[in-house]
Amino acid sequence: PSSSMRAPRTVLLAAALAACARSALADLAPGSFPRVHATSHRNVQSADGLSISYYTYDPPRPARSTLVIVHGMLWHSGHFDALARRLAAHGHRVVALDYRGHGRSASEKGVRGHFSTLRRLQEDVAAVVRQEADREKPVLALGESFGTVVLLSALVEGDGRTLAGVPLAGCILCGAVTRLAPAVRPPAALLAVLRLVSMAAPTLGLPDQKIIQSFDEAFGDSSYGPRARTEDPLINLRPPTVAAALASVRAIRCVD
Repeated sequence: PSSSMRAPRTVLLAAALAACARSALADLAPGSFPRVHATSHRNVQSADGLSISYYTYDPPRPARSTLVIVHGMLWHSGHFDALARRLAAHGHRVVALDYRGHGRSASEKGVRGHFSTLRRLQEDVAAVVRQEADREKPVLALGESFGTVVLLSALVEGDGRTLAGVPLAGCILCGAVTRLAPAVRPPAALLAVLRLVSMAAPTLGLPDQKIIQSFDEAFGDSSYGPRARTEDPLINLRPPTVAAALASVRAIRCVD
């Protein structure tokens, strides 16, 4: 089919996936705790050799597309299990990854939640996409919260149409982070100090007294956050490292 014919189909497929995502999230029972029922659990090496963990969910019939899920900070791909199973039931193959320092993936410098540059997270996603993408079918990406920053920055820095060299049919953004509000935007002087600190101690954790409160308030179900952080050992509530914080600010400015 011509490119003019493919574009409407891509839009319709992305819209259908987004609607399915809303339906799956609405079906989560209050206080339900995710249990992973994936087809398989796999690992792949990122560009620097770090082991990246991901789950695959295969549909009961030949897949219509492949959807790659990129989670936000603090949590991991296991919390997207209900969504992934719903999408698989509708004929889409789902690949849900944990980027470095999160979930079951290895940690850079052995520090949970740490990443030296955003490029490292982009490389984690790229490694999984290259491993699992079926180039004969549409490949889509779904980013959640900080996962949207990882995806958008990769597209902005690239040609805007491919991810890890694989043509991207669509990108679904959930809770997209596209700019820093003035209230949380670090002043230039503080950023300069943090850059100096990062040179000597990149894995130093920044003091953040509100990280647990922020996590607990991030869900529509007020009981989900407290239960997840107390019962899920893979939840990472370590304050962000200096290097990761600086990388995050640069990335958000990139997609602003």
